[in-house]
Amino acid sequence: MKYKELFSSYRVIKDKLLDYGFTCFSDVYTYTKDFMNDEFQALIIIDEHGEIDGKVIEKTFDEEYHQIENESFRGGFVGAVREAYQEILLDIRDKCFKKEIFISDQANRLAMLIKKRYDESPDFPFADPHIKNYGVFRYSGNDKWYGLVMNINKSVFIKDKKDVFVDVINVRIDENKREEIINYQNIFPSYHMNKQKWISIILDDSLSDEEVMTYIDYSRNFMMSKTSKRKS
Repeated sequence: MKYKELFSSYRVIKDKLLDYGFTCFSDVYTYTKDFMNDEFQALIIIDEHGEIDGKVIEKTFDEEYHQIENESFRGGFVGAVREAYQEILLDIRDKCFKKEIFISDQANRLAMLIKKRYDESPDFPFADPHIKNYGVFRYSGNDKWYGLVMNINKSVFIKDKKDVFVDVINVRIDENKREEIINYQNIFPSYHMNKQKWISIILDDSLSDEEVMTYIDYSRNFMMSKTSKRKS
């Protein structure tokens, strides 16, 4: 069971963990709970970055119960253990985490800045479950996209960064300045869009929010000019 997906776009509220029953040592929070008639124990660990990890221990043998990781075991006893473990995780999520729009802190901060500056919020138009959390920012005057936030594998930009997922935002640029804008560190030719006219900015705080907002502002102004030209 890919339990970490249950916490995608959720942020831990650490003040609530101790009330829930977690113990804390060196800013690492640990929680245990027996279940399935005390035959199993859930061990949940939340690190200093708010990342969650966990496993199920079969108490009779004091060993990790790996069977629940095999998705081919869907029914019967293994399925019941998996379901009970998931209920524990969902309860922790509902009581100790907060739902966010995007996965990264910076993407969420930028969404708030855009809302404050332009009173525009992202929509999520994609039905495909693999990209359903991709958020589109549109200029309200003509419904044209000026930003697209995606969570993608960093290896599409940097080959040795396999299995590292990051939020990025695609924005429109002045294509005459393309070469001076792209640095191949945190600004790349766009993923999945016209690489001459759009860029992908990695939202890992290597650029400040205001630096990223200058690109968002340009992109939005460009789409706004499309309305002006159409009306003229």
